[in-house]
Amino acid sequence: MNKKWSKRASLNLSIEAIVIIVIAFTVLGLGLGFVGFVKNIFSGFGGQQEKIFATVEADIKDKLSQSNEPLYYPQQTLNVDVKEEHVDGIGVKNTGDTSLNLKVIFQVRVGEDFQDFESGDQIQSFGSGETAFKAKMYWDNSVQKYSPTQAKPITFTLTAPDRFGNYLFKVKVVRDDGEEFASKTFFVRTS
Repeated sequence: MNKKWSKRASLNLSIEAIVIIVIAFTVLGLGLGFVGFVKNIFSGFGGQQEKIFATVEADIKDKLSQSNEPLYYPQQTLNVDVKEEHVDGIGVKNTGDTSLNLKVIFQVRVGEDFQDFESGDQIQSFGSGETAFKAKMYWDNSVQKYSPTQAKPITFTLTAPDRFGNYLFKVKVVRDDGEEFASKTFFVRTS
């Protein structure tokens, strides 16, 4: 009688082990499928961003070819949500007859002065106290050589300030010696 009970117990134990293994593989399969699904979603976003950059660059190139302005940026005001990421572009054109080395700088007004953004993925803090805010700008801030009449589009990504309000931004193009070549101000209005 003991042997019969023992065989039945080991058979139940084997069936339970098989069920547990089947459930484990099912959960593992679902988990791997979900990871693949999420990866496909985010890789799709990367492709969208490249399309946006290409569209912005094509539009800026078209406008620059029709303009003789050294700095082209048609926006007077950007209306964005708080902390929203916005992709846009400017155009820089050497309107002279000699080659120039130029660099783009973005600034924001804090109090009575403009403060420079550092291009990159880090959120920067500006101001102090009740007027303090955080924002981010990302663009190619390297010195670039422009031959006479050459124009280049420069895309940028702005992460809007983290507070409601109107912010005065400035884009400056400077020569490699630091002398200002061109500049333009625009407002960023967060809501």
